[in-house]
Amino acid sequence: MLKYNFFHKMGIRSKLNIGYMTMMLVLVSVSFVMYIRINARQVERKMFKTDQQQVFLIKTTIESVIYRVDMISADIALNPSVQKALKEGRKEYYYISEREINEYLNNTINRDVDIASIYIIDKNNYIYYVDRDQKEARFPDDFLASLDTEELVSLKGRSKWNIQKNMFIQDDNNYMTVSRAINSIEDYQTIGYVVITVRNNVLEDIYKKFSSNDMYSYMIEDNKKQSIIFPYDGRAEEVKKTLSLIPYTVDEYYKKQIEKQTHYFIKVPLESIDWDLSCAFVYDNNFQSIELIFIFLILLYAILSIIGSRIINSVILKPLESISSSINKIRDGDLTTRFKITNSNDEINQLSAALNMMMDQINLLLEKLNKEHEIQRKLEFDLLVSQIKPHFLYNTLNAVSAYISIGKKEEAFYILRTLAAYYRLCLSSGKDIITIRDELELLKNYVDIMNIRMNKLFEVSYEIDDAVLDCTIPKLTLQPLVENSINHGIRDFEKALNIKCIIKKIEDKNLIFIAVEDDGVGIPEKIIFKILGAEEVNKTSGFGLRSIIQRLSIYYKVEDINEIIKIESIEGKYTKVYLYIPIKNS
Repeated sequence: MLKYNFFHKMGIRSKLNIGYMTMMLVLVSVSFVMYIRINARQVERKMFKTDQQQVFLIKTTIESVIYRVDMISADIALNPSVQKALKEGRKEYYYISEREINEYLNNTINRDVDIASIYIIDKNNYIYYVDRDQKEARFPDDFLASLDTEELVSLKGRSKWNIQKNMFIQDDNNYMTVSRAINSIEDYQTIGYVVITVRNNVLEDIYKKFSSNDMYSYMIEDNKKQSIIFPYDGRAEEVKKTLSLIPYTVDEYYKKQIEKQTHYFIKVPLESIDWDLSCAFVYDNNFQSIELIFIFLILLYAILSIIGSRIINSVILKPLESISSSINKIRDGDLTTRFKITNSNDEINQLSAALNMMMDQINLLLEKLNKEHEIQRKLEFDLLVSQIKPHFLYNTLNAVSAYISIGKKEEAFYILRTLAAYYRLCLSSGKDIITIRDELELLKNYVDIMNIRMNKLFEVSYEIDDAVLDCTIPKLTLQPLVENSINHGIRDFEKALNIKCIIKKIEDKNLIFIAVEDDGVGIPEKIIFKILGAEEVNKTSGFGLRSIIQRLSIYYKVEDINEIIKIESIEGKYTKVYLYIPIKNS
């Protein structure tokens, strides 16, 4: 409670400084956490993209080997010598066919370095074979039974790929093999089978060619969960378990901790044979540099916080406090008060200068009012009072202070610039008549300020005929119309109020047509009657519209106000105000 009272008694400067320092501390902490996360993610993504390319190169190379060996098996099945030998069987001169087949198989295996062995089996379980390493083969008694010939026959000449051990050579390694039934080209009956084994060195060569330091192994797995992994080192079994469980992650990676190290895995399909290719990577992410950056950022933010606090105090807060104090004096009736002017050329100084000039004009008009009681002078005074708009100015400056207190300096400076521009146009060097171009700019400045203050609860669109921009109208003709829509048209805080401003020429009548339309709550008919009639209306029910009517009727010397203004409104739907003003060029 004591701490709360202590903080409560602080001035706005002390509160702002504490808030600013706290905000910066939070910003530093959040920035650090986000930086670590984003940087780590970006590093991972960059590495993943590089390694993904490697994976696809490996995939493409393996698929090219598969395609080539598959085509060789098809050529063997269609070879005339093979066809003749398998159809005729082992007749008296079978050795002639056997010699032709062996010569053909030797030529085939010598032409393609990726092939380890080729086996042709006839229906009588006789085997023709050639092995690259010339290892002695051991043939099972019923090789056809182990070959799953029923499935091969059902494929009708198409190939079947497997990962399995070599059934003919004493070897514990798994090999990629392709099998296919050999069908007679005459009656398409099955006359034998061909089995080709791919060298494991092929896969090892692919790994050495395309793998980086990050990738330490890859695995090929068939649809029966048989696999080949390269290279086969101490991590192979653990990696194999993980690789076999991960989902397809073509566009993403899978992570797992293995032996206190983060391992990354990618899986892609080998579409042609319905297998999977999985790759494992280890990245050495060292965030020591990030920690140094974090320390540097803390120091930098601390220095900037101190400098920023002092700048805000001297450049913004003190001038704002002075303006606020002067406004309070004016609000209390002291119209002799003047705003402090410095040598600076910033928005606050411009605002102070514009306000001083307005106060001078107010005092001049007061002197005139003391001498003259004509209604036109009274309207001019009302105009200047509406120009200065103490509540508008006070509330806008409060908004500026609020934006500064939460660190939105750019927004605060934008409001100040817009506010200075607004009052500069309101002043207009004492002129009551300005061009429509300047009037529109004044209106847009006012709309920008109100839109920021009211969190975009309304939208204003414009439909302007360029031919009218240089025509003149009494100052502050448009703004009160839009202001009336804003103040009285907003239904709720969920749907934005739409306001449309239209200005164009009516050539045949030498008039300027001005329309301000909104889709707000509307104006009751009795209020419209009062506005257009002679009865007085209070400030909350159309003071702005009534003031415009009086000013325009005096300036254009119009007795019937219905000649210059029309109001259409349906409660709950819309309000439309139309002005018809004689054309006057600047």
